[in-house]
Amino acid sequence: MMLIKSLYLLFLSSAMAVLAEPMGVVMLGGSPASGYRSLDQMVRAMLVELQNSKDAEESVVVDSFPSPTEGNLTELLLQSRQEISARLTSSSSGNKPNYVVLQEDREVPGYTPPDDNNSREEMWEISVNTLHSLQGLIQQEAGSTTTTVLLQTPAYMDGSPDNYNKDIYTSFEKMQDMIEHGYKLYYRELEEENPRAQVKIAPCGWAFLGVYQDYDASNLFDRLYEADRKTPSVLGNYLCAAVLVNTMTGRDVRQITYQPPHTGGEDVWSFMKTIAYRTVSDYHNGGQLPKFTKRYRPAGEQKRTRWGGLFQFFLAALMGGGVLYYFVASKWYGAAETVHDMSTDAGYRLLPSSGILMELMEQPADTPPSNEPQWINPV
Repeated sequence: MMLIKSLYLLFLSSAMAVLAEPMGVVMLGGSPASGYRSLDQMVRAMLVELQNSKDAEESVVVDSFPSPTEGNLTELLLQSRQEISARLTSSSSGNKPNYVVLQEDREVPGYTPPDDNNSREEMWEISVNTLHSLQGLIQQEAGSTTTTVLLQTPAYMDGSPDNYNKDIYTSFEKMQDMIEHGYKLYYRELEEENPRAQVKIAPCGWAFLGVYQDYDASNLFDRLYEADRKTPSVLGNYLCAAVLVNTMTGRDVRQITYQPPHTGGEDVWSFMKTIAYRTVSDYHNGGQLPKFTKRYRPAGEQKRTRWGGLFQFFLAALMGGGVLYYFVASKWYGAAETVHDMSTDAGYRLLPSSGILMELMEQPADTPPSNEPQWINPV
């Protein structure tokens, strides 16, 4: 019995000592950030937890290479091609990366042709050519086993009402829809150029859209952004990180316990992971926005219920119906009296409920009128 117990303990200790396979991720593009607020640090923390191995801290490496200005991949490639090539050949873990994440400027993906603005069309073509160049570099330096992940960025909270794109990005939903369309075209471009290449879309922007549109989650939408209403907040980056990790690994991110330090509020982070999981699953299985079932509301906020919303709807409908009936009925009854006064001998009457003139059959004065009306053209 003691021998069996010793063997069992030895098996457990051996299993815990199993070394994980190295995982390397290279992230190209995006705005620079530092510390726990940065997207790359959140991605790494989640991957380390999912590895669940003794040496996960050493085996998981995420190299971030932010763009010099506003996440523009073209400028990044022009300025840092050699350094990017070196990172793809061997990341800081000493191995070629498993994933290369490409994040384009926030507005450029929506510049899909046709567009009346020639400048935007030119920027779109440049962006597509840059992606082709980066994909070729990935295949050349990292190899065909490396997966390219297109990080579909979230739109600005209010669209772009204050700059030269206000004619196309009139709202968050409009901008996100155009960005999503652009990333699908990016995907098609890369797939057609090299059908053997492994390319995925991480629908971060779609997760933001799901929060925006869903009744139960909409009270969190403004918390996904910083005060400038454009830059993702810690919560927004956390949502993107969960979407990205779920897309890359296919693992259920809802089991992850990691949350950024100094943030508190476990419920909201749990809800972000649920949104990420459902968004990735639904995006790659039919393309429908998820409808979340778990409700979240900040402490102290009045609870909104569907029954309350329905009650308000029916109350408004009842009041509106009463006002409509007052005006319409008054008009109809007034018209009926006018017609009767003008055509008493002809026997016309106007039915307020239908608005159609009816002609009664002529009958002797001492004979009760027939109940069978005859239809005539309304006047």
